[in-house]
Amino acid sequence: MARGVSIRSGCGHVSAAVIEPLGKKIQKNKRLPLVLHNCLAQIMSLFNKIFIKVRNVWHRPVLQKLEAMASSSDDVWLRANAQERMDAGRTDIFDSVRAEFHSARYRFATNYTREANVLDVASGTGYGADILYREGEVKLVYGVEFDPGAVRYSTNRYGSGKVRFLNGDIMNLPFREGMFDVVTSFETLEHIEDDLRALSELHRVLRVGGICIVSTPNNWGCEDHPYHVRDYTYESACERIGRFFRITEAYNQNSGSAGRVENHQQAAGMRLTTDENRYLSECFVIVARKENIPVACQDGSLRSSTI
Repeated sequence: MARGVSIRSGCGHVSAAVIEPLGKKIQKNKRLPLVLHNCLAQIMSLFNKIFIKVRNVWHRPVLQKLEAMASSSDDVWLRANAQERMDAGRTDIFDSVRAEFHSARYRFATNYTREANVLDVASGTGYGADILYREGEVKLVYGVEFDPGAVRYSTNRYGSGKVRFLNGDIMNLPFREGMFDVVTSFETLEHIEDDLRALSELHRVLRVGGICIVSTPNNWGCEDHPYHVRDYTYESACERIGRFFRITEAYNQNSGSAGRVENHQQAAGMRLTTDENRYLSECFVIVARKENIPVACQDGSLRSSTI
């Protein structure tokens, strides 16, 4: 029971700071007759229960009002930023097909996260970290996001003791070397000018033997996507990621969105990427393993010493 919390009666204030010590004194007083001792102890126990109920009733409307205010503020923020930010858990705002497209890659990642410490880089509105926690049997999930507004939204909607969100930059992640077993970063690299620096940071915070899962759009065109600074093909994405990690798997991901050119009229789902089907992918999802430490090349970039 919190000290200093009090209830008002006709005789003034009675606080938890008074009730608890008084009860202890009664229990320790050996000179009281046994019947009187038990009677007073029962009275104090009853009074304590009444106090807790009154306190909770008094607090409940205040807490409900604060929660409603926070929820309303988050909703306003999400709607105002819906062109750039998606919460796949809010299909009342976002198209369900696109929401499923974004959620599916996180569910795919849960195949690698059992008993793992996981980092989701560029975690956005936090729905992905929530999926990793609920479905991935993880130990702990951190989400790092550059936008403070998105961090507040994520924390309010999805944060918990095992799902934590931090404001941070992919170019300088606020974690020690080798801290995580799995690192995810979906549709991030196409937004970053220095993608090699970003990949080197993913590599740094991942333990040796850990898994990095990255997704990139398949050559969508920057003209129609103003937040993108470059396009990736399957070859260029693998070349960049392969400088730091050993690529173990690659998948085509398609949304099945009718009329969306980037979907190439494919059904929704994920399929192993092959030489024949890679041109039909909407996004690539690439799974890679950290096996060694990058070394500097003559051109100043970083390249893995044994790929």
